[in-house]
Amino acid sequence: MIFHDSMRDAVGQVIDKLVEAVGAVRAVVVSSEDGFELVSRASDKSHVSRLSAMASSMTALGAMAGEECKIGDFRSITLEAEEGVILLLQARRPDGNLILSVIAESKAIIGQVLFYSKRAAEQLQQV
Repeated sequence: MIFHDSMRDAVGQVIDKLVEAVGAVRAVVVSSEDGFELVSRASDKSHVSRLSAMASSMTALGAMAGEECKIGDFRSITLEAEEGVILLLQARRPDGNLILSVIAESKAIIGQVLFYSKRAAEQLQQV
C-alpha cells in the first residue's frame, strides 16, 4: 500500500475525531496488515510499534478463527484487561486493509469505545 501525505492527514483527522469523542482513550494506532504503524496518537509512543506488530498477528489469528469456524470475515477483537481495553478493528480497502487499534482506560464505556471505533474503521475504508 502506498501511503501518501494526503492520506496520512485524512487518517489523522479520523483518529483525532475518535480520540475527541471518547475521552478515555490512551492510544489509537492505524497500521498496515503487515504490522507497520502508519498514523498514531498516543501519550506514550514507546509502545506504538509493538502494538502495530501485535495487532497484525492478532487480527490474522482472528481471521483464521472466523474462517475455520465458518462464522464469516473478521471484523474486530476486544481484549479486556484489568486497567483497560484494547479494540482491534479491520478497515477493508481495495489497496490493502488497515488495522485500527484503540487502547482505552478501564473507566471508558466499552460500548461507546466500540461504537466510535467502528465508525472510524468505516471512515478509514473511504479515505
